[in-house]
Amino acid sequence: MRLGGDVLVQFCPRSASQMMGYALEGREGMIVIDGGTPAEAEHLEAFLLERGGAVEAWFLTHAHFDHIGAVTGILRRGRCKIKALYFDFPPLGFLKEREEIEKSVPAAEAFWEAVKASGQRTIRTEKGMKAEAGGFRIRVLTEGGLPSRNINETT
Repeated sequence: MRLGGDVLVQFCPRSASQMMGYALEGREGMIVIDGGTPAEAEHLEAFLLERGGAVEAWFLTHAHFDHIGAVTGILRRGRCKIKALYFDFPPLGFLKEREEIEKSVPAAEAFWEAVKASGQRTIRTEKGMKAEAGGFRIRVLTEGGLPSRNINETT
């Protein structure tokens, strides 16, 4: 979809799992939102590398495997340059105690290991936060941190 010259891409699943992944490609750079499961990593990475391999901002809505699995694989391979990851996830201890989806804790552990090993810059989001990246203006609309029920409530 073209938006005044910018492009919005919604990624298709590469596995039987649900997933979420979007890219906003503007004249000044690329923004990615989530990205999908580990099965989407190779396809998403190829998409990014075809466009120069640079991501101005990568926003992660929450730590479920179908949102962070792809970026974990991309961080491990280190072929794309991500200026910053934006998110506010609860601590791993909270996930271990409260998360209901079995795959979420191992996915979150793998994500944090990949972030640490890659030296990736991270920025903690908070409600009302404003950012500019890739020629886009972004405003965070929700609170992250510790959810009352599950990690679908975080940003």
